Amino acid sequence: MQIDYDYLCQGLGHLTGIETRIYQHDALIHRYSHYDFDPDIAGIIHHQIAENSENAFYIETEDLLIFGVIKSKIDQTTLIIGPTSQIRPDKQTAMTILYMLDQPYSRLTELQDYFYNIVPYPFETFLEILCFVNYAINNEKLAISQLIKSSDHISDSYQHNWDEHEEEHYNEPHNTYQAEKQMLSFVSSGNTEKIEAFFQSPPTGRVGAIAQTELRQRKNTFVCAATLISRAAIDGGMPSELAFALSDSYIQKSELLNAGGDIITLNMQMLLDYTKRVEALKYGAEGSRIAKDVTRYVLKNITKKISTQSIAAHLKVNRSYLCERFKADTGNTIGGFITHTKIEEAKRMLLLSDLSIAQISDYLAFSSQSYFQTVFKKTQGCTPVEYRTK
Repeated sequence: MQIDYDYLCQGLGHLTGIETRIYQHDALIHRYSHYDFDPDIAGIIHHQIAENSENAFYIETEDLLIFGVIKSKIDQTTLIIGPTSQIRPDKQTAMTILYMLDQPYSRLTELQDYFYNIVPYPFETFLEILCFVNYAINNEKLAISQLIKSSDHISDSYQHNWDEHEEEHYNEPHNTYQAEKQMLSFVSSGNTEKIEAFFQSPPTGRVGAIAQTELRQRKNTFVCAATLISRAAIDGGMPSELAFALSDSYIQKSELLNAGGDIITLNMQMLLDYTKRVEALKYGAEGSRIAKDVTRYVLKNITKKISTQSIAAHLKVNRSYLCERFKADTGNTIGGFITHTKIEEAKRMLLLSDLSIAQISDYLAFSSQSYFQTVFKKTQGCTPVEYRTK
């Protein structure tokens, strides 16, 4: 059957107000929009389209703009629908996208006007639109949960390790508090390596009954986790508006899933997503290789005496260059970062263990207990004992 893509996209644009594009053999044929911005905003997601082999999926950017993609099974036609967003992009987001599109700062107001005119849609409603368009093109009935799994790449990579211990722990008492505090401290410190290791460990205890069915139990638990994780990320430096918008997005996704295992893996994905974002905020952008390498070294050797010379030797770079580059990338000195990281670890140990002040000082390789206490009070405004008491 011949599909009239022009008619379909024009109708979709009139009914929804969402921008739509038609590509054939990777060439743009038509673009329907109530408010244009050139070059096309969709340019920021083109490289991700080829990576997904599904006929229908969505792409969500780090700034929570959502695009829908429909690929025809019968010809080389692709539709890109969007963007939409539940929160209007702020000035910083607009500046980032200008940079990605290689446009000058002078066009900022123009791009902000474009964002002001996009139609915001609830996440579920936008996915319903994608399912409908996919049916019109591919005669394929998709559930929203299928779109979520195909778009977010929910996998079972961690789930088997988690589930195999779940039954044996089911009747244990509620002793998740310490593990929860530890997990949240990894989020607020942006420690992705610790989070990934956390996934591989068996669950500690179980959450109390907060629903009548297992599926509802997992969804309610997910909502609780999203609330706690978003706040830990804010403590780690993430802007509150972004943290809460991300939380809303994940909660909506969880409500649309109907398998407990999918909710578990979405939870892990959410936890890692937040932690990576905090890591990027704390230790520099993805392109800052030096900052990330220094961070990994310090975290792995936190129980040892660490110097800039030892880091430079490990990374095989000049010490002066290392210090200058790290300062330029992060705004902090390596010495300051080492001290900050050790004190943050000391704070976690004070809260999560019964170790004495002397034992914590020795564990983190401070030269003496008195020096540890001096540094702690200087950076935190109280002694380690006062911090633990509070």
